[in-house]
Amino acid sequence: MKEWEQEGDRKWELNQTKRAEGIAKVKYFEDREVRIWREKLRSEFEAAGAECKDGIGEFEKNLQKLGIE
Repeated sequence: MKEWEQEGDRKWELNQTKRAEGIAKVKYFEDREVRIWREKLRSEFEAAGAECKDGIGEFEKNLQKLGIE
């Protein structure tokens, strides 16, 4: 009976280790996906900000060309 308990304890520890490794892998990939999504979003915001800034300058230049101040 004691041998069964020891074997059960070893198997439980092994299962807990495998479970922790599985959870760590899932967390790694979820974190990776979030990082990729945030980087893409940041890039889109920067591009939109630059486009807006450049667009205002171009708009003002066009107004000056047309003689509108």
